[in-house]
Amino acid sequence: MQLARQRWGLPANYEFKFSKTHAYPAHRVGFFEIARQFEFRFAACAINKTSGYWRTAPASELLWAAATSVAVDLRQSYLAVESPARPLHEPVWVDRNDDRHFLDAIATALRGLHSRHHPAVPLTGKPKWRKSHPDVVMQLVDMVCGAAVAHVKGDSTWFKIVEDRCLGLTPLP
Repeated sequence: MQLARQRWGLPANYEFKFSKTHAYPAHRVGFFEIARQFEFRFAACAINKTSGYWRTAPASELLWAAATSVAVDLRQSYLAVESPARPLHEPVWVDRNDDRHFLDAIATALRGLHSRHHPAVPLTGKPKWRKSHPDVVMQLVDMVCGAAVAHVKGDSTWFKIVEDRCLGLTPLP
């Protein structure tokens, strides 16, 4: 990503965020093209909080629904790579937004996924906060989630670039 920042004349500590790159489509395309050079998979949940049930749902329920949806989509991927010889214990990183309830919802959903070979062992480690500013992986999370939300709202321009890496996208009306 550092080369992309240099090519576009961006500061070395520039943080790629979907919401801040709207006026710079070449930056979005470039970011996703560079990211695609690496192996990654993702799952996302997009909740429409402007109408229906979700408009008045408690925050804890929104967090639970999103975390559970993502866990369901990730489960098969985790099970496919686990080994009888050793538990998977996949790391989980969460963008630092300082919402303890969000971290708890993620922990409950993902730590609830257990190994077929080691039933007492969760497939994931405990979720840990990571700051997105210095962390290109967390910037990828932001960019992919932004592309997923735009896709659900009808603009698939960005999502189609990473769609083949998507393990599941759950829109909740």
